[in-house]
Amino acid sequence: MKNIGSTILKMGLVLCLLALPGASFANSFAGNLGGPAPGYDTTNGNLVGNDFAGDNLGEAITFTAGSTAQLNSISLALSCYLSGYCSDDLTIALTSDSSGMPGSALETFTYSSGSLGDFGDPNPLVVLDSVTNPLLTAGTHYWITITDDGNDTAVWNLNQTGDSSATLTSLDGGATWANAGLTPGAYQVNVPEPASLSLLGSALFLGIARKAIRRKK
Repeated sequence: MKNIGSTILKMGLVLCLLALPGASFANSFAGNLGGPAPGYDTTNGNLVGNDFAGDNLGEAITFTAGSTAQLNSISLALSCYLSGYCSDDLTIALTSDSSGMPGSALETFTYSSGSLGDFGDPNPLVVLDSVTNPLLTAGTHYWITITDDGNDTAVWNLNQTGDSSATLTSLDGGATWANAGLTPGAYQVNVPEPASLSLLGSALFLGIARKAIRRKK
């Protein structure tokens, strides 16, 4: 009986080890970053913040959740339009949908525009890790919005996959929104990798195995 119990524990440990590498990864849930590695258009994008015409531009893109899962992170292709024109914080929000417009914020992030690479360069994606992990429900529309205080000029680089999802532009820093028919910026919404669920299942398996062994003893 001791050998059987030991075998059960070893099997559970193997399952845990197999699941562990995937636990820290994220699974693409929605987005338009293309290519074998996440890619975007480095030479074209939508301005965020000062447009040099007296406006404070904000940009928004909508997506529909294909399944129900908790938010893990959001990846965005962002750049600084000109060196020296970015220093303050950008505000990025995941919001609900309210009659085709951004609604209440489910989670809000701040990111220093001074950390952005120059527009035109193949800059790394901006990855925003979720703290509150809001639940996204299958079939529900959501928005990702990016706004600024008007003192900076950032760029949301365009996608290269032909995505034509609905977009909105704000001229007043996100106070009001309107359809400008722009090409969507490149983004990706990430949820926990399914392998992390296997890790949870393996841990539960080990717990059950230990109880069974105690009963046998």
